[in-house]
Amino acid sequence: MKGLVDENAIVQYKDQVKGPIQQTKASDAEWVEYFDSVKTLKLIIVKAKTDKTKPGGGFFKYYHTTKYDLRRFAVYKEDDDPDYAENCLVTALREGGLSDDKIQMVKLFVMNRIIPKCKLKEVCEKIDISISLTSIRNDMTSRTESIGKNKQEMYTIGLVDEHYFIIDKTELTSYCLNNYDDVKHINNSNMIYMKSDETYKTSNQKYIDRFKVVKLLLENKDKLLEPIPYDEKIMNTQFYDKVTTYNTLEYPQSCVKYQQYELKNKIKFYEVCFDFETVVNKTHKPYLACYETQDGECRSFTGEVVLLICLTFNW
Repeated sequence: MKGLVDENAIVQYKDQVKGPIQQTKASDAEWVEYFDSVKTLKLIIVKAKTDKTKPGGGFFKYYHTTKYDLRRFAVYKEDDDPDYAENCLVTALREGGLSDDKIQMVKLFVMNRIIPKCKLKEVCEKIDISISLTSIRNDMTSRTESIGKNKQEMYTIGLVDEHYFIIDKTELTSYCLNNYDDVKHINNSNMIYMKSDETYKTSNQKYIDRFKVVKLLLENKDKLLEPIPYDEKIMNTQFYDKVTTYNTLEYPQSCVKYQQYELKNKIKFYEVCFDFETVVNKTHKPYLACYETQDGECRSFTGEVVLLICLTFNW
């Protein structure tokens, strides 16, 4: 067969399918002829190509709307005034206790704003560390892998939704996030782990780690997160093209420069008004020219050369 099967062919050639095949060179007719010659037909669904984008991290593209302080995750509120000068992997390693010398080596080695996961092995070899990386698969299950050889200096890092962060214990429970609207007004709501007989139970033994916190934030993003909008704050960062939410199409005032129009030619001219009288005989021959200046001076010239006299007069 040539080309793709035209769905309209079944309707167009339904009489041919039931009756004898007519002679035609059309590709639809070839399909009808083929269909008539086989007893069974197997259709195969060809899957679309999967996304080849390499997993990696750069920054967390949401603001959180809770009252809790999540800045050590590099997860910010809108009024936290976040600084996105560095990649979130650098922030995660610093929060994990990596020395300043090695932090500088990471910054020199990693020049891109987005660090692919496949580059972590080179980072570990360069600064002689290892990373235990926990990420989320497409089916939302977690996966942990060890990267690097120096197990004596290991950093436990999460990678979720293109965001690296250090994993350690928090002072938050899963209940306070899953039920944030119900408990946010209660003192020590971060310690609540259950509700029994209309009474909230608290404990400091039910805290979860940062990986579970970020995962719960994303699972409840309609209540706990809001996309970072394209505004002046994000425009001044390296991630200006990584946000897709526009709250307004107006330019911020800092991007608008008002200018006062000024005439480019500032030469002052002396005004003189002229009037000419001519004799018309196929051509115009001037015989009288008069002028008046802006100061009120008037004068007249007569004769055939009045135009020349007028133009060469010393004003």
